[in-house]
Amino acid sequence: MLAGLSYIGHCVWIFEGHSSALAAGCRDADVPIVDSAMAQFLPAGWQDTAAGSMRNPNILLHDRQTFKLRAVRKVGAGANLEFQN
Repeated sequence: MLAGLSYIGHCVWIFEGHSSALAAGCRDADVPIVDSAMAQFLPAGWQDTAAGSMRNPNILLHDRQTFKLRAVRKVGAGANLEFQN
């Protein structure tokens, strides 16, 4: 999935998500994708930390069991992701 996103022109960054690098790793991001197996290791309040440095506070979780993405934080109340300018 990440290779495909990169191939079609998206900038893809992969990093561990350690609390010391979380804000910097998400800086100016449109949508971080969090691995479901790693989510339990993120520090408390990680969603607020990440969203605080992003262009758009949408955060997706990749479920390793189902290979599906789900929104764990998103802008707007509709079913689709919305992006602020």
